Amino acid sequence: MVQSMKPIYLRDEFDDIVHRTFWDAMRQFVLKTDNQWPTHYAAMRDVVGAVSDLFEKKFLTDGENVRELGLAVLNELTEMGDVEIVPSFLRKHFFAYGIFGCAQRAGVRTLLTEEETRALAERIAEREIPRLLGGELLKSVWMPQVIILISEVGDGLNEECRSYFDGLVQNDETLPAVSLFFNGPNFGSGTGTLEIIFDLAKMKERAQEKLNLDESGELSSDPSVNISHQRTVDPMF
Repeated sequence: MVQSMKPIYLRDEFDDIVHRTFWDAMRQFVLKTDNQWPTHYAAMRDVVGAVSDLFEKKFLTDGENVRELGLAVLNELTEMGDVEIVPSFLRKHFFAYGIFGCAQRAGVRTLLTEEETRALAERIAEREIPRLLGGELLKSVWMPQVIILISEVGDGLNEECRSYFDGLVQNDETLPAVSLFFNGPNFGSGTGTLEIIFDLAKMKERAQEKLNLDESGELSSDPSVNISHQRTVDPMF
């Protein structure tokens, strides 16, 4: 659906109010509302990726009024609590400016200045950390971008956040969800990213335990969970 609407939307034949209404609708469309830990790979992740890509194609381009409109939409999405589109968009800017520990990449387009990027990222991290520790955030997102943003802005997670993630890894119910979240069947988070969020050695050990149980027939996991565990143990899988 998102791919089919892309050429129509990018024609830029709409008034500003239409753009703003459109992105509010997209924000609501990608909301994860079930408040459950995932037990298998969800195709909705691909949809969220396509929506984020469309946002970038619209607002990381040259054109009349693009910055003014982009800032307005970005601010409105942030005010409405978006945790999918905005974090993904902001992290592009981290690499453009080489900030928050991200290696600078040449040729990355930006909408925000470095100062604006820092301010908005810090604002989102401050807002979302209590939701993370309260157990709400991870159940309400499809993609890990907001978690990675929090870890990058803080130059690594604080002790309380790391303890929370260590607890998820030790819990048999939440370990599959963690593997799916960061290392799905067709994507993977880099080792450097995982190391600032988890005790990576312990995470790999726990994933291998589950793979061993599944192989012996003592545990029956969804195939997508097993692939995620395998990618956690070996990023090259």
